[in-house]
Amino acid sequence: MTTTAHVDRFAQDNLPPRSQWPDLRLAEAGLDYPEQLNATTVLLDEMVRQGYGDAPAIHTLQATCTYYQLLVRVDQICHVLREDMGLVPGNRVLLRGANNPMMAACLLAVLKCGLVAVPTMPLLRTGELGKIIDKAQVSAALCDVALVDELQVLPASGLSCARS
Repeated sequence: MTTTAHVDRFAQDNLPPRSQWPDLRLAEAGLDYPEQLNATTVLLDEMVRQGYGDAPAIHTLQATCTYYQLLVRVDQICHVLREDMGLVPGNRVLLRGANNPMMAACLLAVLKCGLVAVPTMPLLRTGELGKIIDKAQVSAALCDVALVDELQVLPASGLSCARS
């Protein structure tokens, strides 16, 4: 797989030289992937299309989320990312939140939209987040409302934020 749907070419432009890439021998492993593949579409849309919509996709001590419920949530987040925030494939999105079903949905939505996920640990503080945002040239963030304070005190970076 060598082609990309990314409009924003930051990720491609910052990859190591082609000579340093791994040699993926997918055919030898019996794997036949198309030139372009959206993992979220395969993991969610395809599962629902195959009749597994009512099967559990995420299970926690508090609740269970079915494939269909997760697909609906992911598509809602995708709408916000594309339509409301105006992001295009290849843009980087900072993910800031606890390890929970909503953050999983945010990650899957970012990938489904063709965006680049920049996950961070909830323990990171303003200085550390600022360095990550600058280095990755992050243009948007999905942040748990309980953790938004560290992002709000960053100097004006043009970062567009959505709270979960």
